[in-house]
Amino acid sequence: MKMNNLITFLVLCVLSGAVNANTWTVDDDGVADFDNIQTAVDAALDGDEILVMPGTYTSIGGEVINMNGKTVWLHSSNGQAVTIIDGEGVRRGIRCDSGESNMTIVEDFTITACMTGDGGGIYIRNSSPTIINCTITGNTAIGGGGGLFIRDGSPTITNCLITGNTANVDGGGLFIRDGSPTITNCMITDNTANADGGGLSIRTGAPAINQCTIKGNVANLNGGGIFCRDKGNATIMNSMIEDNFAGKIGGGLASDISIPAIGGTRFCGNVPNHIVGTWSNAGGNEFLDLCSAGCPEDIDGNGVVDVVDLLAIIGAWGECVGQKVHIVNQIGFTFFPR
Repeated sequence: MKMNNLITFLVLCVLSGAVNANTWTVDDDGVADFDNIQTAVDAALDGDEILVMPGTYTSIGGEVINMNGKTVWLHSSNGQAVTIIDGEGVRRGIRCDSGESNMTIVEDFTITACMTGDGGGIYIRNSSPTIINCTITGNTAIGGGGGLFIRDGSPTITNCLITGNTANVDGGGLFIRDGSPTITNCMITDNTANADGGGLSIRTGAPAINQCTIKGNVANLNGGGIFCRDKGNATIMNSMIEDNFAGKIGGGLASDISIPAIGGTRFCGNVPNHIVGTWSNAGGNEFLDLCSAGCPEDIDGNGVVDVVDLLAIIGAWGECVGQKVHIVNQIGFTFFPR
Protein backbone atom coordinates (compact mmCIF):
# COMPACT_ATOMS: atom_id res chain seq x y z
CA MET A 1 0.00 0.00 0.00
CA LYS A 2 2.71 2.49 1.01
CA MET A 3 4.84 1.67 -2.04
CA ASN A 4 1.87 2.32 -4.35
CA ASN A 5 1.17 5.62 -2.59
CA LEU A 6 4.82 6.63 -2.90
CA ILE A 7 4.93 5.81 -6.61
CA THR A 8 1.71 7.73 -7.26
CA PHE A 9 2.93 10.69 -5.22
CA LEU A 10 6.28 10.85 -7.01
CA VAL A 11 4.70 10.60 -10.46
CA LEU A 12 2.28 13.42 -9.64
CA CYS A 13 5.10 15.54 -8.27
CA VAL A 14 7.19 15.05 -11.41
CA LEU A 15 4.24 15.95 -13.59
CA SER A 16 3.71 19.10 -11.53
CA GLY A 17 7.33 20.11 -11.84
CA ALA A 18 8.44 19.27 -8.29
CA VAL A 19 11.64 17.45 -9.26
CA ASN A 20 13.83 18.53 -6.32
CA ALA A 21 11.73 17.06 -3.54
CA ASN A 22 13.14 16.75 -0.03
CA THR A 23 12.42 14.23 2.71
CA TRP A 24 12.05 15.85 6.13
CA THR A 25 12.09 13.81 9.34
CA VAL A 26 10.21 14.53 12.56
CA ASP A 27 10.87 12.98 15.98
CA ASP A 28 9.55 14.33 19.27
CA ASP A 29 12.40 12.85 21.31
CA GLY A 30 15.16 11.85 18.90
CA VAL A 31 17.53 13.08 16.21
CA ALA A 32 15.58 14.46 13.25
CA ASP A 33 15.12 17.59 11.18
CA PHE A 34 12.24 18.77 13.40
CA ASP A 35 10.70 17.85 16.74
CA ASN A 36 7.11 18.77 15.80
CA ILE A 37 5.00 18.20 12.73
CA GLN A 38 3.80 21.77 12.16
CA THR A 39 7.33 23.13 11.83
CA ALA A 40 8.06 20.48 9.22
CA VAL A 41 4.93 21.36 7.25
CA ASP A 42 5.82 25.05 7.37
CA ALA A 43 9.32 24.33 6.03
CA ALA A 44 8.26 21.89 3.32
CA LEU A 45 7.81 22.78 -0.32
CA ASP A 46 5.30 21.23 -2.69
CA GLY A 47 6.37 17.70 -3.52
CA ASP A 48 8.28 17.12 -0.28
CA GLU A 49 7.90 14.07 1.96
CA ILE A 50 7.51 14.41 5.74
CA LEU A 51 8.36 11.23 7.64
CA VAL A 52 7.20 11.17 11.26
CA MET A 53 8.80 8.85 13.81
CA PRO A 54 6.82 7.16 16.61
CA GLY A 55 5.65 9.52 19.32
CA THR A 56 2.80 11.69 20.56
CA TYR A 57 2.57 15.06 18.82
CA THR A 58 0.66 18.13 19.94
CA SER A 59 0.96 21.92 19.74
CA ILE A 60 0.01 25.14 21.49
CA GLY A 61 -2.16 26.51 18.66
CA GLY A 62 -5.73 25.98 17.56
CA GLU A 63 -4.84 22.73 15.80
CA VAL A 64 -1.97 20.28 15.97
CA ILE A 65 -1.39 20.52 12.20
CA ASN A 66 -2.47 23.09 9.61
CA MET A 67 -1.55 21.78 6.17
CA ASN A 68 -1.51 25.35 4.77
CA GLY A 69 -2.24 24.21 1.23
CA LYS A 70 1.01 22.23 0.96
CA THR A 71 1.27 19.39 -1.55
CA VAL A 72 3.21 17.01 0.67
CA TRP A 73 3.16 13.36 1.69
CA LEU A 74 2.85 13.40 5.48
CA HIS A 75 3.13 9.90 6.92
CA SER A 76 4.42 7.93 9.87
CA SER A 77 7.42 5.64 9.75
CA ASN A 78 6.06 2.86 11.96
CA GLY A 79 2.29 3.07 11.65
CA GLN A 80 -0.71 4.65 13.29
CA ALA A 81 -0.59 2.62 16.50
CA VAL A 82 2.60 4.36 17.66
CA THR A 83 2.26 7.76 15.99
CA ILE A 84 -0.35 9.90 17.72
CA ILE A 85 -1.74 13.34 16.92
CA ASP A 86 -3.10 14.41 20.30
CA GLY A 87 -5.37 17.43 20.72
CA GLU A 88 -5.14 17.23 24.52
CA GLY A 89 -8.88 17.89 24.68
CA VAL A 90 -8.49 21.56 23.72
CA ARG A 91 -7.67 21.78 20.00
CA ARG A 92 -8.38 20.31 16.56
CA GLY A 93 -6.20 17.59 15.07
CA ILE A 94 -5.69 18.53 11.39
CA ARG A 95 -6.93 21.52 9.38
CA CYS A 96 -7.19 21.54 5.57
CA ASP A 97 -8.89 24.70 4.29
CA SER A 98 -6.30 26.25 1.98
CA GLY A 99 -7.17 24.49 -1.26
CA GLU A 100 -5.31 21.25 -0.61
CA SER A 101 -5.64 18.80 -3.51
CA ASN A 102 -5.61 15.00 -3.57
CA MET A 103 -1.81 15.28 -3.79
CA THR A 104 -1.82 16.36 -0.15
CA ILE A 105 -1.59 12.96 1.55
CA VAL A 106 -1.95 12.23 5.27
CA GLU A 107 -1.24 8.59 6.10
CA ASP A 108 -0.83 6.26 9.07
CA PHE A 109 -1.68 8.34 12.14
CA THR A 110 -3.98 8.06 15.13
CA ILE A 111 -5.84 11.34 15.67
CA THR A 112 -7.35 11.52 19.14
CA ALA A 113 -8.46 13.67 22.09
CA CYS A 114 -9.20 16.62 19.81
CA MET A 115 -11.98 19.13 20.48
CA THR A 116 -13.23 22.23 18.68
CA GLY A 117 -16.31 23.80 17.10
CA ASP A 118 -16.62 21.75 13.89
CA GLY A 119 -14.44 18.83 12.87
CA GLY A 120 -12.76 17.73 16.05
CA GLY A 121 -10.35 15.29 14.44
CA ILE A 122 -10.04 16.68 10.91
CA TYR A 123 -11.54 19.85 9.38
CA ILE A 124 -11.72 19.99 5.56
CA ARG A 125 -13.22 22.96 3.69
CA ASN A 126 -12.78 23.95 0.04
CA SER A 127 -10.09 21.28 -0.11
CA SER A 128 -9.67 17.69 -1.27
CA PRO A 129 -6.82 15.99 0.59
CA THR A 130 -6.22 12.24 0.71
CA ILE A 131 -6.51 10.58 4.14
CA ILE A 132 -5.26 6.97 4.29
CA ASN A 133 -4.89 4.34 7.02
CA CYS A 134 -5.74 6.63 9.91
CA THR A 135 -7.57 5.96 13.16
CA ILE A 136 -9.74 8.91 14.17
CA THR A 137 -11.01 8.24 17.67
CA GLY A 138 -12.16 9.95 20.84
CA ASN A 139 -12.64 13.39 19.30
CA THR A 140 -15.42 15.92 19.99
CA ALA A 141 -17.13 18.68 18.02
CA ILE A 142 -19.25 21.29 19.75
CA GLY A 143 -21.04 21.67 16.41
CA GLY A 144 -20.83 19.04 13.65
CA GLY A 145 -18.39 16.28 12.77
CA GLY A 146 -16.79 14.85 15.86
CA GLY A 147 -14.35 12.84 13.76
CA LEU A 148 -14.33 14.76 10.46
CA PHE A 149 -16.03 17.85 9.06
CA ILE A 150 -16.10 18.11 5.25
CA ARG A 151 -17.56 21.08 3.36
CA ASP A 152 -17.18 22.09 -0.29
CA GLY A 153 -14.49 19.56 -1.05
CA SER A 154 -13.90 16.16 -2.60
CA PRO A 155 -11.42 14.47 -0.28
CA THR A 156 -10.58 10.78 -0.43
CA ILE A 157 -10.88 8.83 2.83
CA THR A 158 -9.56 5.26 2.54
CA ASN A 159 -8.91 2.41 5.00
CA CYS A 160 -9.69 4.53 8.04
CA LEU A 161 -11.23 3.65 11.40
CA ILE A 162 -13.54 6.41 12.63
CA THR A 163 -14.71 5.37 16.07
CA GLY A 164 -15.84 6.70 19.41
CA ASN A 165 -16.25 10.32 18.33
CA THR A 166 -18.98 12.70 19.51
CA ALA A 167 -20.81 15.69 18.02
CA ASN A 168 -22.96 17.89 20.22
CA VAL A 169 -25.13 18.54 17.15
CA ASP A 170 -24.89 16.41 13.96
CA GLY A 171 -22.49 13.83 12.57
CA GLY A 172 -20.76 12.03 15.40
CA GLY A 173 -18.33 10.35 13.01
CA LEU A 174 -18.52 12.63 9.96
CA PHE A 175 -20.42 15.74 8.95
CA ILE A 176 -20.57 16.37 5.19
CA ARG A 177 -22.05 19.50 3.60
CA ASP A 178 -21.84 20.55 -0.05
CA GLY A 179 -19.03 18.07 -0.54
CA SER A 180 -18.42 14.97 -2.63
CA PRO A 181 -15.93 12.88 -0.68
CA THR A 182 -15.06 9.32 -1.61
CA ILE A 183 -15.10 7.08 1.46
CA THR A 184 -13.82 3.55 0.83
CA ASN A 185 -13.17 0.54 3.05
CA CYS A 186 -13.68 2.47 6.27
CA MET A 187 -15.06 1.41 9.65
CA ILE A 188 -17.41 4.03 11.13
CA THR A 189 -18.33 2.66 14.54
CA ASP A 190 -19.59 3.65 17.98
CA ASN A 191 -19.91 7.37 17.26
CA THR A 192 -22.59 9.55 18.87
CA ALA A 193 -24.55 12.64 17.79
CA ASN A 194 -26.75 14.50 20.22
CA ALA A 195 -29.03 15.41 17.30
CA ASP A 196 -28.89 13.63 13.89
CA GLY A 197 -26.49 11.26 12.14
CA GLY A 198 -24.65 9.20 14.72
CA GLY A 199 -22.25 7.80 12.13
CA LEU A 200 -22.61 10.32 9.30
CA SER A 201 -24.68 13.44 8.72
CA ILE A 202 -24.89 14.34 5.02
CA ARG A 203 -26.43 17.65 3.95
CA THR A 204 -26.54 18.95 0.36
CA GLY A 205 -23.61 16.76 -0.62
CA ALA A 206 -23.00 13.72 -2.80
CA PRO A 207 -20.51 11.43 -1.08
CA ALA A 208 -19.64 8.02 -2.50
CA ILE A 209 -19.49 5.41 0.27
CA ASN A 210 -18.19 1.99 -0.77
CA GLN A 211 -17.24 -1.15 1.15
CA CYS A 212 -17.70 0.51 4.53
CA THR A 213 -19.01 -0.81 7.84
CA ILE A 214 -21.26 1.60 9.73
CA LYS A 215 -21.96 -0.03 13.07
CA GLY A 216 -23.00 0.73 16.62
CA ASN A 217 -23.55 4.45 16.12
CA VAL A 218 -26.15 6.43 18.08
CA ALA A 219 -28.20 9.52 17.23
CA ASN A 220 -30.45 10.94 19.90
CA LEU A 221 -32.84 12.09 17.17
CA ASN A 222 -32.72 10.73 13.59
CA GLY A 223 -30.42 8.52 11.54
CA GLY A 224 -28.41 6.39 13.92
CA GLY A 225 -26.08 5.20 11.18
CA ILE A 226 -26.63 7.86 8.50
CA PHE A 227 -28.80 10.97 8.21
CA CYS A 228 -29.30 12.44 4.71
CA ARG A 229 -30.91 15.88 4.63
CA ASP A 230 -31.61 18.69 2.15
CA LYS A 231 -30.45 16.84 -0.99
CA GLY A 232 -27.77 14.89 0.78
CA ASN A 233 -27.76 12.39 -2.06
CA ALA A 234 -25.17 9.85 -1.04
CA THR A 235 -24.32 6.72 -3.01
CA ILE A 236 -23.87 3.79 -0.63
CA MET A 237 -22.60 0.56 -2.17
CA ASN A 238 -21.41 -2.84 -0.94
CA SER A 239 -21.49 -1.81 2.70
CA MET A 240 -22.84 -3.00 6.06
CA ILE A 241 -25.10 -0.84 8.23
CA GLU A 242 -25.50 -2.72 11.49
CA ASP A 243 -26.68 -2.30 15.09
CA ASN A 244 -27.18 1.46 14.94
CA PHE A 245 -29.73 3.28 17.11
CA ALA A 246 -31.85 6.40 16.65
CA GLY A 247 -33.95 7.95 19.39
CA LYS A 248 -36.68 8.86 16.90
CA ILE A 249 -36.51 7.36 13.37
CA GLY A 250 -34.10 5.65 11.01
CA GLY A 251 -31.85 3.48 13.12
CA GLY A 252 -29.89 2.55 10.01
CA LEU A 253 -30.61 5.56 7.79
CA ALA A 254 -33.03 8.48 7.81
CA SER A 255 -33.64 10.52 4.66
CA ASP A 256 -35.27 13.96 4.53
CA ILE A 257 -35.61 15.77 1.18
CA SER A 258 -32.88 13.48 -0.15
CA ILE A 259 -32.66 10.39 -2.33
CA PRO A 260 -29.61 8.34 -1.39
CA ALA A 261 -28.84 5.45 -3.75
CA ILE A 262 -28.16 2.16 -1.97
CA GLY A 263 -26.95 -1.11 -3.48
CA GLY A 264 -25.35 -4.35 -2.34
CA THR A 265 -25.68 -3.30 1.29
CA ARG A 266 -26.73 -5.28 4.35
CA PHE A 267 -28.90 -3.73 7.05
CA CYS A 268 -29.28 -5.62 10.31
CA GLY A 269 -30.05 -4.99 13.94
CA ASN A 270 -30.85 -1.31 13.51
CA VAL A 271 -33.31 0.21 15.99
CA PRO A 272 -36.08 1.29 15.73
CA ASN A 273 -36.03 0.58 11.97
CA HIS A 274 -33.62 0.21 9.09
CA ILE A 275 -34.61 3.04 6.71
CA VAL A 276 -37.11 5.88 6.97
CA GLY A 277 -37.62 8.29 4.07
CA THR A 278 -37.05 8.19 0.33
CA TRP A 279 -34.18 6.26 -1.21
CA SER A 280 -33.19 4.76 -4.55
CA ASN A 281 -32.80 1.00 -4.64
CA ALA A 282 -29.75 -0.02 -6.70
CA GLY A 283 -30.42 -3.70 -5.97
CA GLY A 284 -28.84 -6.47 -3.98
CA ASN A 285 -29.68 -5.09 -0.54
CA GLU A 286 -30.40 -7.31 2.45
CA PHE A 287 -32.47 -6.55 5.53
CA LEU A 288 -32.28 -8.69 8.69
CA ASP A 289 -33.95 -8.25 12.05
CA LEU A 290 -30.76 -9.39 13.79
CA CYS A 291 -27.12 -9.53 12.75
CA SER A 292 -25.92 -13.11 12.38
CA ALA A 293 -22.81 -14.47 14.03
CA GLY A 294 -19.59 -14.75 12.07
CA CYS A 295 -20.15 -18.48 11.45
CA PRO A 296 -23.85 -19.32 11.87
CA GLU A 297 -23.26 -22.94 10.79
CA ASP A 298 -21.17 -23.54 13.95
CA ILE A 299 -24.15 -24.38 16.15
CA ASP A 300 -22.19 -25.36 19.28
CA GLY A 301 -19.78 -22.43 18.94
CA ASN A 302 -16.57 -24.45 19.12
CA GLY A 303 -15.06 -22.92 16.00
CA VAL A 304 -15.56 -26.06 13.88
CA VAL A 305 -18.49 -27.06 11.67
CA ASP A 306 -18.78 -30.83 12.20
CA VAL A 307 -21.21 -33.70 12.75
CA VAL A 308 -22.33 -32.26 16.11
CA ASP A 309 -23.62 -29.17 14.32
CA LEU A 310 -25.31 -31.33 11.67
CA LEU A 311 -27.09 -33.41 14.32
CA ALA A 312 -28.28 -30.23 16.04
CA ILE A 313 -29.79 -29.01 12.78
CA ILE A 314 -31.47 -32.39 12.16
CA GLY A 315 -32.83 -32.30 15.71
CA ALA A 316 -34.47 -28.95 15.01
CA TRP A 317 -35.89 -30.09 11.67
CA GLY A 318 -39.28 -28.58 10.87
CA GLU A 319 -41.01 -25.25 10.53
CA CYS A 320 -38.76 -22.29 11.24
CA VAL A 321 -40.19 -19.64 13.54
CA GLY A 322 -37.15 -17.39 13.87
CA GLN A 323 -36.31 -14.14 12.16
CA LYS A 324 -36.77 -13.59 8.46
CA VAL A 325 -34.20 -12.36 6.00
CA HIS A 326 -35.39 -9.79 3.51
CA ILE A 327 -33.50 -9.64 0.23
CA VAL A 328 -34.31 -6.47 -1.66
CA ASN A 329 -33.89 -6.06 -5.39
CA GLN A 330 -35.16 -3.71 -8.03
CA ILE A 331 -38.34 -5.75 -8.41
CA GLY A 332 -39.35 -5.87 -4.77
CA PHE A 333 -39.00 -7.92 -1.62
CA THR A 334 -38.35 -11.64 -1.42
CA PHE A 335 -38.73 -13.22 1.99
CA PHE A 336 -36.62 -16.16 3.11
CA PRO A 337 -37.42 -17.92 6.40
CA ARG A 338 -34.48 -18.24 8.74
